[in-house]
Amino acid sequence: MLFNDVIQICQNLNLTGTPYAVVTIVKIDAHVPQEVGAKMIVTLDGLYAGTIGGGKIEAKGILLAVEQITSGKSSAAMHRIDLNQDLGMICGGVATLFIEYANFASWTIAVYGAGHVGQALVNLFSTFSCQLISVDSREEWLAKIPEHPRLKKILSATMAEIPGTLPKDTYHVIATQGHIFDLVVLREVLKMGTASYIGVIGSTVKAKTIRATLMKEGFTEADTKSFYCPMGLPIGNNTPAEIAVSIAAQILEKRQ
Repeated sequence: MLFNDVIQICQNLNLTGTPYAVVTIVKIDAHVPQEVGAKMIVTLDGLYAGTIGGGKIEAKGILLAVEQITSGKSSAAMHRIDLNQDLGMICGGVATLFIEYANFASWTIAVYGAGHVGQALVNLFSTFSCQLISVDSREEWLAKIPEHPRLKKILSATMAEIPGTLPKDTYHVIATQGHIFDLVVLREVLKMGTASYIGVIGSTVKAKTIRATLMKEGFTEADTKSFYCPMGLPIGNNTPAEIAVSIAAQILEKRQ
């Protein structure tokens, strides 16, 4: 597999948010089915492109790569494989594999509301290495958001059923067309209790109203303190673009 081909394939996988590993033979001793520098790209579905020689050595490399992707513990690892002792191959060589794991969509951001701020948020978040969800009850507003390989648009009448379908550690950004819709989504996210971030757009007056409503409904004080409202760092002005930057900055700060 040519080096340029490897780069192009990796770029395509990055755009779609597909976790993958690049397996490279970096050292050989005695007879091995492929040369130093041979590469293959592996996803959770198995071999995606390239080869390191086929047969048992390739099967072992795929297994190791999938394990590395699944665990997510190490971005790179070296494996020394004795073809005779480890794989029962009669050729008796030794191959050293270097496996690099890449996951450019290991976190998910859900933006509820496709209004002006929601659109600015999605446009900004689409430059991040994340899976991105845009949710709204208005089809015409969702249609205004440009398509992106890592973006999924969801049309939902109330949006209440969406949080439970997303990864537990999702970053939830609530910026719907009104506090009634905000509350509908917020209730569901709070009930889950697993979000990495919860933010609700609005003023300090709106924040007091929302928190008072939640307390009356039986939510705990801890629940009412678990989300940001107003959300975003105190930077920039009140335009959608700069609001989006302030929210994105807070999310990145929270993630760190």
